[in-house]
Amino acid sequence: MGVKFWFIVYSDGDAREHLKSLPKPDTDASLALAETLFGCEMVPQGTTSFEISDPRGKNILVGVYPGVTIVAAEDVALDRPSGLSAAFLDHGRDRRVTLHAQHSVVDWTAFAWWEHGELKRSLSVSPDDGIIEDIGERLPFEDVFWDPPEDIYDEDSGFPYGHPLELGEHALAHFIGTQYEGYAEDWLWDTTDLEILSFKTGRKKSDPNAKPFWKFW
Repeated sequence: MGVKFWFIVYSDGDAREHLKSLPKPDTDASLALAETLFGCEMVPQGTTSFEISDPRGKNILVGVYPGVTIVAAEDVALDRPSGLSAAFLDHGRDRRVTLHAQHSVVDWTAFAWWEHGELKRSLSVSPDDGIIEDIGERLPFEDVFWDPPEDIYDEDSGFPYGHPLELGEHALAHFIGTQYEGYAEDWLWDTTDLEILSFKTGRKKSDPNAKPFWKFW
């Protein structure tokens, strides 16, 4: 497995039902939300595929679709997902919110789920750091992690559970209906087929007196 991703999903109910039709993002609504959430002017970078969802630095991805919204940014790649910024949570206080993050180099994965502002589940794990965060009741798809079948359990790893990256893929399928790796026949939609808008953050909107980049005095 060699996938990295970090994003949050806001949905009216089941995100899978909204995303399986591969809706197109609303350009104006996506730009407005990006500027609201990050408090910055945004420089549009065009449309891209959700297949790559690990934006770095000033780069972010935002897609506002009917019934569901996706925001990808380094700000949400949290070791402890329960600490997600209030700015992100406030936007989804009347909706379902899920956070998904994974870094394959260190075999770390994390996910969290809020319902109408209430944290229901947060889990963050890696072989090196063990269980970083474990809040709320376990969900059925987690069984393959906590009690892995013998044919996928690696005794030599010294890690007493299943593979974190496989757990992350199961979380994706459960909450949003797709995976980055796995069995395509089990997906409701493919990440390569979903369009999302790319932006680069500019100057803070809260500073109206900021000089343009071309002024040197």
